[in-house]
Amino acid sequence: MQYSRTQIGIAVAACALLIVIFFGYLFWLNNQGPVLAKSDDRDPLSGIPNAISLNPLRDRASERVANKFIRAMRDGECKDQLAAWEKD
Repeated sequence: MQYSRTQIGIAVAACALLIVIFFGYLFWLNNQGPVLAKSDDRDPLSGIPNAISLNPLRDRASERVANKFIRAMRDGECKDQLAAWEKD
């Protein structure tokens, strides 16, 4: 099957446009905060939104530290983890 130069040009232009849109979206996403959207529905007791959408490109350094702390607390290292907090 033969393709004309016009058809090839249209296909290349469409691919280039999709690539530009994709990288534009990544650029936009990279400049957003860690929370992209919150639901309007809230928990009646705490007032916290029922659902949130997190940015997949957010900085997860604080999450890693929190996970390490929670894992240590779960494994029974409570006194070791909380010793650094006690300043009295």
